[in-house]
Parts: sequence; structure tokens; C-alpha cells
Amino acid sequence: MHSRLNLMPSLREDIRCPKSSLPPAAAEKPLFFTAKAKCSKISRLSLFPLRVLCAFAVHSCPVLHPKPERLPLVKSTALCYSDGVEEGAMTRMGQVVLKPGREKPVLRRHPWVFSGAVARIEGPAQDGDLVRVADSRGRDLATGYLNRRSQIVVRLLTWEAGERVDAAFWSRRLQRAIAGRQRLADDPATDAYRLVHAEADGLPGLIVDRYGNWLVVQCLTLGMARRRAEIVPLLADLLQPRGVYGRDDAEVRRKEGLPLEKGLLWGEEPPERVEVREQGCRFLVDIRRGHKTGFYLDQRENRRRVAAYCAGAEVLNAFAYTGGFGVYAGRAGARSVVNVDTSAGALALAAENVAL
Repeated sequence: MHSRLNLMPSLREDIRCPKSSLPPAAAEKPLFFTAKAKCSKISRLSLFPLRVLCAFAVHSCPVLHPKPERLPLVKSTALCYSDGVEEGAMTRMGQVVLKPGREKPVLRRHPWVFSGAVARIEGPAQDGDLVRVADSRGRDLATGYLNRRSQIVVRLLTWEAGERVDAAFWSRRLQRAIAGRQRLADDPATDAYRLVHAEADGLPGLIVDRYGNWLVVQCLTLGMARRRAEIVPLLADLLQPRGVYGRDDAEVRRKEGLPLEKGLLWGEEPPERVEVREQGCRFLVDIRRGHKTGFYLDQRENRRRVAAYCAGAEVLNAFAYTGGFGVYAGRAGARSVVNVDTSAGALALAAENVAL
């Protein structure tokens, strides 16, 4: 029997922007609305993660976000809770002070602070540490983690003054991301998809993909890599997978000063081939050595759309990799499908996928 990951059915918290001008009853409404829902005006300054993750839902989500000048600005003391601190303890964070006029992207909740926007870094702050971000007048704006080696000096985590970045913070963010994929989790024809998509879910640098009963985790930034040991057990507790595998072998990690590595992080070692389902099609995925985290999950909707044109057609699937588009075309009734790729190993796996 094929067991399913325990994707939590719902959350009891309102995950929308707490600064939104919502009536009291609005907190009881779900995040996602039907296409027939009435549209309220959405400010282009709404939360970056919500826009990216839920672009299809933004136009029907009745949330009105404030303009930047309405956001509360608090004189910074840089004395804040930091992750890993025991309950009741306080620690002094470093502070990144911006150049005059460079606070506007932060006020608009852009999740990155580039090196050219930084005037100076004050206080005890090592690369990977949490830091507060302040404007040129010292007003507190946001919290993120620091990496001087990167052109993106700070990746922002929260704009809420005094919000503690600890295990409870990571758990809330993970639960919110999981809840946003509930539609996929409820689809018995699909058990392979992205669960956590970095900045789009307020977790910059973190990728979590589901492949059946296994999770694959990538930590692409120094700040997130330092917190991997804390995040992986949270994922295991929330989702109850058979195993969590790390694919920290993406070249972009070198820009963060990180080594390339991979291996088991929790639970059982994955088999050579993990069988998954995507919209009724079956695939074998090599999550230990395959491209990206094993499969091009981001092409799911493209595969579906292309299949609509394939009935009775002769299909050439160039750059086929493991045959994803070809399998969809064959299932849609293509007269013939030719898969072409430079990798003999990828084509061998494509042949196995066609035979499933």
C-alpha cells in the first residue's frame, strides 16, 4: 500500500499580512478564493512571498496592504531575540545600516538587501548571523541573515519588530508553505511537487521538494545552511516522510562560500529509483544524482499544456532528460514520440519511464 505524507489539512492562523485593513470577520476566511470571488484593489506593495507563491490567487484575495509610509518605524536598539537563544535570554544583534534613500525596497518588503545599499555594519555580526536592518536615521526596518561574501548582503526574514526567529518561527513558516500546497497534497494523482520555494515562502535559500514518501532539501545560502539542523527535524515532524535527503550540490552555493555536498539528513536512505505520480503519469526519479533535486518539477503545468496538442501527432522531445514531456505526449495519444538527449543515462531512465 502506498502511504501518503501527512500534509496538515489546515492552519488556524491568519497567514495574511497583519498590517492589512481587514474587518474582524475576514480572519475567518481562507487564503485562497474561487475565481468568482469579488476583487478588492490589491496594492503592488503587498507581501513579496504572497505575490510569488500565489500569483494565481492574488487577483481574488481581498487584502489591502498599507503604503510604505504607513508602516510603523521603530527607533532601533539592535537588542533583539536571536535564534538559538534560550527562553527569556536576550542577545545583541549586529545591525546593517542602509544608505540614505535605500530603504524603499525594504519598506516594500523586497526580501533582499544588496551590497550597494549598505552604508555600514555595526556590532557583533558574523556571516550567517541574524542582523537587524535600519535606515540611515537608525529606524528599525527588518531582520534577516548576513553574508558579506554575497552581493545580496542580507536576506530578509521578518519585518515585524521584536519577532523572534527561533524554532517556533521556522515551524510557522514551514506550516504556512505546506498549507499553501494543500491542493496538490489532496490530489491522489500527484505526489511530486515543491513544498517550500525559498523567498516565495518567506524562507530565503531553502528548497524542499516532495517525491512520494521522501523529501529533498536544498540550502542554497549560508544563513539557511546554518539552520538546516534545526529545520530538518521540523519537516520530519510535520510531514512524517520515510526519509529526508540533502542535495546541497548546486553550484550557486559557491557564491555563498559553501561547499557542495549531499547525503541523508534524516530517516531512511532513498532507493536508487523513487517512483512518483504527476497528474496520473508515473515516473522513476533519481533523487540522489538527478538534475536539480531529481526531476524538473517546475515543468509540470507545461507538460500538461503541451500534452493537449499531442493526440495523433508525431512528437520530437528534444533535450528530453528523463522523458517527462514524452511520457505526457504518449499518454495523450501521440502517434509517435522521439526523445533526444546527450545523456545516455537520462535516456535509459526515460525508456524506463515510458515502460511504466
